[in-house]
Amino acid sequence: MAVVDITPCNPYMILSRMETDNKYFLEHPHIKHLWAGNVKDQIDTMKSLWENLTEKPEWLSWQEVLDYEEKMNEVELLHALRT
Repeated sequence: MAVVDITPCNPYMILSRMETDNKYFLEHPHIKHLWAGNVKDQIDTMKSLWENLTEKPEWLSWQEVLDYEEKMNEVELLHALRT
């Protein structure tokens, strides 16, 4: 698991940015749109950020992170099969 080090940044801002990237990726599947560069690292980083927050965001639940993981893995697989 290659989680990107983002310690000097605001974790809420990074998590929000990553969620925005996820939404865009689901509509336009290409890893260049992901902050972490690939689906696995994107989701692993989001999980790590979310788990380490003392105050959990109201705008992103743990289940939503898991849902992104499932949907993005499906999209990535479908995209790979087409190429």
